[in-house]
Amino acid sequence: MKRVLLVTQNFYPEIGSGANRYKNIFSLLNKNGIDADVLTSNPSYPNATMYQSDEYWNDRFINDRSSQIHRISTLLDKQSKSHIKRIIYYLEVMFHTRRFIKKHHKKYDAVIVTSPNIFMPLAITPIKDQIKSEVILDIRDLWPDSIYALDIKWINLFKPVLNYLERYMYNHSTKIVYNHKGFKNHILKRLKQKSKPMLYLPNSINQNELDEIKTKKVETFTVFYTGNLGFAQNSEELLEIAVKLNDLNIKFDAIVYGLHANEFKQKVKSLDLSYVTIYDVLPRLDCLKFMKARHVSLSLLIEDDIFMNILPGKIIDSISLGVPVISNIGNEASEMINDNQLGFAKEKASVDEIIQYIQRLKDNHELYSTYQKQSLNYTKKHLIWDNNIKSLIGLMDKERQ
Repeated sequence: MKRVLLVTQNFYPEIGSGANRYKNIFSLLNKNGIDADVLTSNPSYPNATMYQSDEYWNDRFINDRSSQIHRISTLLDKQSKSHIKRIIYYLEVMFHTRRFIKKHHKKYDAVIVTSPNIFMPLAITPIKDQIKSEVILDIRDLWPDSIYALDIKWINLFKPVLNYLERYMYNHSTKIVYNHKGFKNHILKRLKQKSKPMLYLPNSINQNELDEIKTKKVETFTVFYTGNLGFAQNSEELLEIAVKLNDLNIKFDAIVYGLHANEFKQKVKSLDLSYVTIYDVLPRLDCLKFMKARHVSLSLLIEDDIFMNILPGKIIDSISLGVPVISNIGNEASEMINDNQLGFAKEKASVDEIIQYIQRLKDNHELYSTYQKQSLNYTKKHLIWDNNIKSLIGLMDKERQ
């Protein structure tokens, strides 16, 4: 039996697309005859307190395999608002990751390590030739480009070093996986060996989730936003849209967490928006039911060229549930949405354009029904984890070059 170690900062029971991606990869590899372990950190996203409740520890398959999950204990908190403390935390994680790999690499045929963050891959790729395992790099976001987009001035001083580390990470892996088609050319430009085995493995939904979510729509047409309100998300535009929807008597529901969540909640409360409702964070299955019960999914990123080229996990979740998406993303992500009639996406779309399209879907039942059907059809073809895991297994079976 092939043995694999998954190395990821985020994992079950954390919420968020990164943790969910590796929850599915871990479960489905083990169900498909591959002995998979995980090296990860203690759950703390968006905060550690919520995981003291049993509510989020709700996957019996993973709970029964706790001996296969190795959690790194650190002195510092990875959710610290201090950039310096976060870097020190990541260096600590890097140290523990390398030590674990050096000690246990003989057990594993492959190590799959994901970025972001870059520190876990940089703990492993420099020792690739010293260990038995092949190193498969899984790119979920373009780093350090996504850091540059946050416009943290002192980080820009280190651009040459960070760009070098990015190229090093790509070139010193055995194989590469990426979760958005728009990343492929970016990676290839930085690869010396253009023939390196690569695999597009999108975030997806698993069949059990689809089977369990049998929720009826709420009676009143409702737009929703679920997810992080952090550095990359456009919280100001989200509030502006909430106000305009309220003025139009269109219901808007939101589940938000992260850096700007409390500020958003307070502004909604102070403005007394009667058509806007903020809900508490939910475990994944309950959140999916919440999403499916509503009519239109909203996704907004800050208007930077780097963020316009990513595909948020919540967009994939919405499509998987047959819920049309409206977003301001661009490039290949917007092409995927528009060309397949999964909703409306326009790079740096204005608030007025987004409102107009929401109204169009509200008023045009035939168009809305088309988007629903197209989303479900696209999901069956491309976004089922139970099918997509076979591609990852196939990549692992390929001979090293």
